[in-house]
Amino acid sequence: MEDQMTNLSDFMTKAASSNMLEIQAGQLAQQKGQMQEVKDYGQMMVTDHQKASDKMMQLAQQKNVVLPDSMSQAHMDKMQELRDKTGRDFDQAYMDLMVSSHEETISLFEDASNNLEDAEVKSFASSTLPTLRQHLDRAKQIQTNVNNNR
Repeated sequence: MEDQMTNLSDFMTKAASSNMLEIQAGQLAQQKGQMQEVKDYGQMMVTDHQKASDKMMQLAQQKNVVLPDSMSQAHMDKMQELRDKTGRDFDQAYMDLMVSSHEETISLFEDASNNLEDAEVKSFASSTLPTLRQHLDRAKQIQTNVNNNR
């Protein structure tokens, strides 16, 4: 049981950090993005990841898991890199981050949906995957557009 809780807690902690990254980077994209589709994508990230974050908060409370109130150091470093960019460089860096971070998150959620024993958290992970995959597909499209507009 102890191991299971660690895995559950580990998954929820990583997912919470990922949500914070998506939301804060999305807010930044709305302010600093050059291309409209980058700004729009940022808005979608804030909206969708806020919903996911709220669902996870409820789950965490039910499972007595304490979620971090700030993102991981690795995610903080990525945010700092983004804050330092402007113009087209920002658009490119933001979309590169969205592709890589969604790939990481999808792999985290796939692992959870396959391996966690907790049915509710497993179900949350499974039901979140289609949205994450849509985000990744869209991020790749915009990344291509940004690179072609340089």
